[in-house]
Amino acid sequence: MEFNDFKPYLVYRNNIEDLNRFESLTEIAYGLSEQLLFKYPKDNLSPINFKEITSKDSDLSFTESDIKIIGVDEVCRWVTAEEYSELTNSDIELIKRDLEQGKLGHIKNVEDTGEKWIIWPAEYQDRQLDELPELGKKKFKMKAQIEAKTELGLDTSDVDSFEEVQHSFLYLAHSLGDKEEVNKRAREMLNKSCFIQHWTAFESFLKESIRELFKLYPEKILLGKSNKNATIKYDELFELSNQFQSMDSLLNSLVEKEIEKQQSEGKSVHGLINFLKTEFRFEKNPYDSSYVYKSKRNKTDYNDLIEIKDVRNALVHDSGCPNVNFFEKYPNVPRKENHIVIDEDYYLKSRLILDSIAYSIVKSISELASTKSNEKLVTSDVAN
Repeated sequence: MEFNDFKPYLVYRNNIEDLNRFESLTEIAYGLSEQLLFKYPKDNLSPINFKEITSKDSDLSFTESDIKIIGVDEVCRWVTAEEYSELTNSDIELIKRDLEQGKLGHIKNVEDTGEKWIIWPAEYQDRQLDELPELGKKKFKMKAQIEAKTELGLDTSDVDSFEEVQHSFLYLAHSLGDKEEVNKRAREMLNKSCFIQHWTAFESFLKESIRELFKLYPEKILLGKSNKNATIKYDELFELSNQFQSMDSLLNSLVEKEIEKQQSEGKSVHGLINFLKTEFRFEKNPYDSSYVYKSKRNKTDYNDLIEIKDVRNALVHDSGCPNVNFFEKYPNVPRKENHIVIDEDYYLKSRLILDSIAYSIVKSISELASTKSNEKLVTSDVAN
């Protein structure tokens, strides 16, 4: 079996190629943007009308997490005649007279004392009763700021609108902050995103490799070390074999059952690699591979993958701010104070390590396939 015939590796390589193209194109876009920002300073650009280049309000998209409360104002409440007199700076006798004459709108009577309460402020006295709060409660108005997403109404495919699009782009880009700092931060975010995506592709490759190998060599399910003491009930066997009608159904069901077992046990990447190495008897250690980094050949080992895994987990679960012992354990991980910063060199080295180990694994799988094929040929020759 050739490497490109093994589907999980083919998918992995396609995903990595797409990721590399995205990274390259984005880097070029960042470089071009930086040059344009230097060439056209913000002070030389005329302000743009955001309403003209954004979509209608009905096209806004946001969640509750995008809503920021910036203030709460009291709208109205019920007060006594004395409180109303103080709030309006009016004579209490005049207030009582207006109250008796019904000039102060809806009134709330306190049953125990017979005291009459007035709605305040005065502009709410002509409102319907159901628009006013209950006695003893207040009505508030909340001020909120929403950070919503919307499409810019700029047609980048229209060559005739190039000047307008460039002007809007430059003004918006300048509004993000200092151009050098923004560009630096954007490149760090690109490296971080690609680093995580590369790891995800590698992890998926391992899981799918196990799935594919079980389908190619189903006997491993029954004869593998991890299943020597496994049992199955009659009713389950009856169901898995489609009521004893299909051996293929039984085989496929056992394959899926074993795959579910591997996933339910939550095996780490190292656990998956060790499972492959042990169950399928790889002759070569998958961690023992090599790569060329800036014209110098390097060897991979178990600890390389441990470090990359822990960096990935720190980025995803700790927002790149691991505990104080992290950088003592991994002094080569780039950082800014106590924050992990994935720079170009670290990302390049990490992807080379992952690609090298993936290649080593698929090479062992290819050799396994060749061995199995030769065993079948020998068996066939003996039979003849």
